[in-house]
Amino acid sequence: MGREWESRRGSSGRLVFYAIALLGIAGVVAYFMWFTPCNSVKQSAAMARAQAYIDTHQQAFFKEWKFAAVTWQPHNGGVCGSLLVNGYVLDDADAEAVKATITATRPDVEVIYELQHADKMKWVEHVPQERRDEFGLPLKKDGSPGPLGDPTTW
Repeated sequence: MGREWESRRGSSGRLVFYAIALLGIAGVVAYFMWFTPCNSVKQSAAMARAQAYIDTHQQAFFKEWKFAAVTWQPHNGGVCGSLLVNGYVLDDADAEAVKATITATRPDVEVIYELQHADKMKWVEHVPQERRDEFGLPLKKDGSPGPLGDPTTW
């Protein structure tokens, strides 16, 4: 009879140890999930929201030829995942128009802008070919000047 009690006592001691260990692990996981400013789960969620925003708004954004050399992508930077808007614009007014257009749609993630100024020739070089064809950059298909004017005068 004495031995049965000893074996049960050892078994319950291990059970208590494992229960405390599991609670400790759960506490650490909960701390990192809810109380840290950024972790991989929060970053992945923010990047998924950025991708959803891109899928929803990008087509309307690129109807404007001035934005043809700008790209959008989910980014792991910022506070905890963000939308990266980078590329080339012709002047400060176009950069402000990019920011105003995106701000007007109220993205639910942080937006990081990396916009650079470029002259017309360099700007056209950074426009993807399918957008060049769509907007007639630098020349339309019929040979007439596109929205930037005659490229020989650049």
